[in-house]
Amino acid sequence: MKTYIIDALNYINSNKQLSKLVASSVDNAVSALCSMVAEYLKKFPSFKFIIVIDGTLNEINKYHKNIKLVESVSITADDKIKEIVSLSKSKSLLSVVSDDTEVYNFAVFNGVEAIVCSKFSILIADKYANVGTLSNTSKRKKSKNNEKPITPSKKEIQTLKSIFENEELDMDFL
Repeated sequence: MKTYIIDALNYINSNKQLSKLVASSVDNAVSALCSMVAEYLKKFPSFKFIIVIDGTLNEINKYHKNIKLVESVSITADDKIKEIVSLSKSKSLLSVVSDDTEVYNFAVFNGVEAIVCSKFSILIADKYANVGTLSNTSKRKKSKNNEKPITPSKKEIQTLKSIFENEELDMDFL
């Protein structure tokens, strides 16, 4: 089952409607995001969504059986997403939604599909979206500001892993 892992505040801040709600309450913005996802699940009920929230929320409602809200509690949402990706046994069925370059690159390096928030918005909002794919985007207005790389192939990932597998990182450099 295809599972989307959403960096909640990252996505909310990239969305004009949702970012307005953050001013009143993060809980309200997260609720609105969950409602959007629940609407999408009415059309495509076989997908799962993990929405990762920085810290904790005052109130967590149950929106849909395929929406799981995960509070990062004492770590960042970015670290929680990395943890979820690392522990996943079926990385080919995951998609990480984030504009955060570190999270995006971590997903790609681990063989997980990474989607920038603007493309995910198109996927969620498009009533006629192909089931979980972005292949219909050629008719849509494309952003001139593409700063994220195209997801590499499995062969490219394996090559990178083999190159860096035995390399020791110089932690003083980082």
